[in-house]
Amino acid sequence: MLETKRKILIVFIVFLIFFLFFSIKDCFFTNGNFENKIIRYGRKQTIKSLDITDTPIINREPYLVFGKYIKLPAGRYSVDFFIKSVEKKQVKIDIDIASDRGREIEVKKAGNLMLGDNILSVNLLLKDSKEIEPRVKLYDNAHNVFVEKIEIRKIGNIYPFKKIILKTIFYTFFSILFIFAVFSSSNENSEWKRYILFFIFFLSFYLILIRSWISEDAFITLRHVENFISGYGPVFNIGERVEGFSHVLWFYMVSLFRWSGVTIKASVIIPSLIFSFSALYIFLFKIRVSDERKEVLNFSAPALLAASAFIDFGTSGLESPLSYLLLIIYSKMLLEGSFHKKPEIFGMIIALLVFTRPDFGIFLILNIIFFVYELYRKRIKFKFLLNFSLFSIVPLFLYEIFRMGYYAAIFPNPFYTKTGSGSYFSAGINYFLDFSEGSLFLPVVVFALLILIFKKDKSDGRILLLLSGFTHLFFIVRGGGDFMHGRFLLPSFILLSAGTIGIFDEYFSSSEIKRISAVFLIAFIFIIGLFVKPAQKRGHYFNRGGISDERFAYYKDKNIPLKYLFKENIIFMWKTIGENYHYIAEKAKLKIRVAYKNVGFIGYYAGKRVFVLDKLGLTDPIVSRLKIKKRGRPGHEKYAPFPYLYYRELTFSPTPFPLWNRFAKTNQGILWDISPKTMRRFSFFLPRDFKNNLDNAVTDYLEKLNYKKGDADFLLFLKKYWLPYTKTENRKRFLDKINMELIKHDSNIYRWINRNKTKLKLVDEKITGDMSMKKFIENILFSIKYFNMKFE
Repeated sequence: MLETKRKILIVFIVFLIFFLFFSIKDCFFTNGNFENKIIRYGRKQTIKSLDITDTPIINREPYLVFGKYIKLPAGRYSVDFFIKSVEKKQVKIDIDIASDRGREIEVKKAGNLMLGDNILSVNLLLKDSKEIEPRVKLYDNAHNVFVEKIEIRKIGNIYPFKKIILKTIFYTFFSILFIFAVFSSSNENSEWKRYILFFIFFLSFYLILIRSWISEDAFITLRHVENFISGYGPVFNIGERVEGFSHVLWFYMVSLFRWSGVTIKASVIIPSLIFSFSALYIFLFKIRVSDERKEVLNFSAPALLAASAFIDFGTSGLESPLSYLLLIIYSKMLLEGSFHKKPEIFGMIIALLVFTRPDFGIFLILNIIFFVYELYRKRIKFKFLLNFSLFSIVPLFLYEIFRMGYYAAIFPNPFYTKTGSGSYFSAGINYFLDFSEGSLFLPVVVFALLILIFKKDKSDGRILLLLSGFTHLFFIVRGGGDFMHGRFLLPSFILLSAGTIGIFDEYFSSSEIKRISAVFLIAFIFIIGLFVKPAQKRGHYFNRGGISDERFAYYKDKNIPLKYLFKENIIFMWKTIGENYHYIAEKAKLKIRVAYKNVGFIGYYAGKRVFVLDKLGLTDPIVSRLKIKKRGRPGHEKYAPFPYLYYRELTFSPTPFPLWNRFAKTNQGILWDISPKTMRRFSFFLPRDFKNNLDNAVTDYLEKLNYKKGDADFLLFLKKYWLPYTKTENRKRFLDKINMELIKHDSNIYRWINRNKTKLKLVDEKITGDMSMKKFIENILFSIKYFNMKFE
């Protein structure tokens, strides 16, 4: 016995040294990127000369970004910017150090330089290893200004003992739990399962906590939330009733937290952590498969908990944590058989699942089929089926009435965007392979399948649970999966993992060697899972089929310091674009309309005065119902055609017309609305002689025009967006030269609008305007009649 304890102590010391190494490595190691004392950036690079008069400091577009991050160890640095100009004049320059694409190092410095040969320097303190990028901003309208080079010199070391101590405490705690599990299993202590489960629980808790984040898509929901709590209704754009989210229950949960006054990040991070940790606790400690109230070993659980997708979507701002909790409660009731005794609660859980994700509706269908079969076999009573149906179907039916009446649609708008054109097995199989390549999902699927086929002593609950997992897996594969790595397959992973609980429990509890083996095997599966990474983390931004690891795309593989957990420290480009539009709309006191394909950050930060049209259709009722001509990246197969943008009368958006894109370009985008009112309100940021330059360019084009069929769309665009606001002589020249009947005949814009005009007006009529009981009823009838409405 003494010899066994000595061996265990040695293992513990090895663990401690291993964890201590990982806690301090960021202070000294940089993956080979800091071999010399000096790092030089590039060669001569021109600072863009941009007039940003009266533009707010949030505008980052004028920054010269070098596009190259370099990882530095903790320490003190001097960063020297070598600036040169051929003109001998004084200019104002800002220098900035950005970091990690999701965080910012608060290092900025402004200077007024008499340019010839000048150096602008800033000192930099890194308390831990970071990827940093120097940037430069020029305030004056100067030409021929260059950045010769940037040098980063290390001038001192720092040793973040506080961080080292905290990490060492964390890792020591995990090690102690593991050692206790080994000791208890060797001593026939009944607590040995509890110790190993706590080891898995707390390590998962730690990983989810330090990898907390918010995805860009979450801000689509947050814009709905802001409008809802401000009294405008659960809509993305004020005045347009479109359900741009599919997680009804999650939306109202986040709305409640946001209404309480917490920060944006806290309104999604707090409920995410609550649901994730509650789900973990129930999954590991509260599921029982017999009358004995003891913990049950689950060899699939560590494979699930070590999957990067499970850890990463434990926050993210999406509905995944809520689905974790509900799916595990669903699994618990099936495994323990309590669904037979509590059909009302079981029905409510399934209703909540469908309110969380529409694809969970397959569980309702599957359970109804199963219970009808059990009723036929006389193993349940009709009262059971009635109670189950009342508590599952009735709440969904009532909300469906509201949805049809308010939104004039049977399903949430993302459903129409992502359902596509039926089956898409090739993309679905690719999605399955991508997730299997980056996790231990495939062994769990095989293990669960073997249990379903060959194990004889299975309860009805376990059969239904495994069938639920495989049905969901088939449903996701059939539909083509998703573009986010693993997210849509996590429910299948949870259900199949839960379906294997307790299978070998007695076998691994029967002797000392088997108990110790169980401890090491569960820990081994978990640790191996942590080293299995998605293809994106192995050097590819997208896997085949356009699948991306979303957290990695935004934050690389960085952990977020806990001090940033609830702070709004988002500095992505799309946020800046949204803030710029917010500034313009507020200063001009105008409602403006813009179109983008990434509408999360942009939409949220643009604010209430800005109408944001989603080119990918998640929040747009027309784009979401476009016919798919060619299958492609899931969730990105529909894209707003230009005729539709033309129809929506935007303020800013690119066009297919190079001449207009060139001469109508501003620092904030390509302007469509050149009416006198808009010109007056936008004068604070428009380039000098903007309108005259545009008029001259268009009139020159018209003078040289030798009409071809391909000119029709541009001429129709000019007629609507330029002709009413130009000089009288220009209007006369245009109308004399252009045959409008011929233009309409040749124009793709005119033909598309003409084909879809009736349906466009019908949808606009149903989702805009004041709501009344009469309109509510009309919307319900419209939803049923035009259930499968499509646009070309």
